[in-house]
Amino acid sequence: MKSVFLAGALLFSTALLFAQSADDAPLAKVGKDVIRRSEFLSRYELTPGLGRQSEARTEKDKAEFLFSLMAEKLLAQEASEMGLERDSSYQESIRGIERLLVRDELYRKEIRRKIVLKEDEILDAMNKMRSELKIYFLFAPEKHSADSALAVIRSGKPLESFICFGRGPAALEGPDSAMAHWGSGDERMEDAVFALRPGETSDPVHLDDGYYLFKLMGKSVTYYDGESDQKALRERAEGALRNRREQSAMFGYMAKALKDKKASANAKIFRSVAASLFDFYRKNIRSKDSLPPFIVSGEAVEAVREKFPSLWDTVFVVFPHTTWTLGHMMDRLVISRLMIEKPTPVTLRAALDQRFRDIIDQEHLTHIGYEQHLQSSGSVVADMRPWRDSFLSAFLKNKMRDTVDATPVEQESYVNFLGTAGRSGVLVKLRKLVVDSLAVAREIQGLLRDGASFTDMMYRYSTDDEAVRSIGKEEFELLPDSTQVGEAVLRLKMGGITPPLRTPMGYSFIHLLDRKYFAVSLRDSAMRSDSDVHRAVVESKLRESLNKRLGSLASKYPISVYMKNFEETEVTRAPSLVYRMLGFGGRMFAVPFVDPQVRWIQYWDSKNLQLP
Repeated sequence: MKSVFLAGALLFSTALLFAQSADDAPLAKVGKDVIRRSEFLSRYELTPGLGRQSEARTEKDKAEFLFSLMAEKLLAQEASEMGLERDSSYQESIRGIERLLVRDELYRKEIRRKIVLKEDEILDAMNKMRSELKIYFLFAPEKHSADSALAVIRSGKPLESFICFGRGPAALEGPDSAMAHWGSGDERMEDAVFALRPGETSDPVHLDDGYYLFKLMGKSVTYYDGESDQKALRERAEGALRNRREQSAMFGYMAKALKDKKASANAKIFRSVAASLFDFYRKNIRSKDSLPPFIVSGEAVEAVREKFPSLWDTVFVVFPHTTWTLGHMMDRLVISRLMIEKPTPVTLRAALDQRFRDIIDQEHLTHIGYEQHLQSSGSVVADMRPWRDSFLSAFLKNKMRDTVDATPVEQESYVNFLGTAGRSGVLVKLRKLVVDSLAVAREIQGLLRDGASFTDMMYRYSTDDEAVRSIGKEEFELLPDSTQVGEAVLRLKMGGITPPLRTPMGYSFIHLLDRKYFAVSLRDSAMRSDSDVHRAVVESKLRESLNKRLGSLASKYPISVYMKNFEETEVTRAPSLVYRMLGFGGRMFAVPFVDPQVRWIQYWDSKNLQLP
């Protein structure tokens, strides 16, 4: 039996709106864009920031964040001027954000803005919130059991004197006790409990999991005398009332709006997906004795994809206005964070079916929002602005990243910088093919050049039986002692194959599967793979290229900083990560993150500009 008095997550959803300053002063102007205090504060306060707890760093953190925000605006304006907004990849990415905001705006328009609270309702809620009720209750899975228990109570047996063990579907469970606070439990329960007089027992109350009998044992009242306490109490009461009204209004609106909306899903694919997810869950639970909850993660979805690669791009759901592939639906499933308590094939299939229905309903509601042209509403346009800037900035960075590569010399220099202990600091994972004669080696070399599989060549030609038996079981080892072989392996790119090398065993081909470098000069010793080295060099070159480009863009798009406004802008020192809860379900980050980027200032001719 679960207590109905435990406070849980609210069932309604609403937009998280950052409280803007009444004085929304400009802090900086970057080209045609103005960074106002509201944008600065929302993006500073609602995203993580390491080290912000230090009071000594606050002004430095503020300045670095402003420069990073300037960099984003510079890149966004340059990307727009280059026409990158017309790129289909960018449009698809930004459309995904816009769709969430359009659905949220539909919720505000049809639900939130239509809720009006009366003063007498607020005062009644405040009065209830002052009270704390001590409750005893019995639970019955079936109504006839609850009715029978009530008859016994009416005849004079106190509810708290029952002794129940909960055996069988008709048995009672309890009694149990709890403290009830208005606004934190099921509304049906609260209507019954707060109507009781001390010592009185309620009629059976039907909740989601069965029937409850409540007895009010006692009541205590807290009085709030201070103005601030009264204000806080009123805000809590209004919030609880609004939440409940919104939830009721939302279900009513959805029933009406979705009444004639149709969509069909492929039932055969659905059954296959559900079975595959359960197989993944069963294979990954550590103990068969206790079944943990199953959260449908990206790893679980990837397992489905590997099992049904041919179905991934198959049409799975058909709407009147669009179609979704299986992959499209599964991406949305991961974002929705479905969790199933103690899943069985039946309960998992039921939970998955309901979640798919919820996601389909959300698509219908989003389409309704677009039909009402809510994407052009003032709030959506304003909310989209920072996301467009963030996405455009990132898109231009990715375009620049595509033009940057790391040469072998640069990678070797980076490896030397890491401080590897010469050849002894290099570990490799190899696959070897050994043959007896040069003629056979040249024949294999030709086949490999034409695209033959190295592993297939090993099975067909290799005279090194131990190497063949080790296929798929290779482990990292020190670089081969032979100078010839070691140097050849060092020169290989990842996945490369050496020409035939003369060795004591015959003629050997070496296939480089992976390579790592043991760094000994870093603060913490660590292994770095070839891909790590390549990525580090590329990122370093990209940062330098970005900083130089930003320096020139700062001259192309003139910058002004309003120092007085900036200095008067106060921030907190608490790092946070805030989600925006969306109307009709779902969530997203409250604001886009800002990439730290300040070193571009050294390439900017700003001698005549006062900087933070």
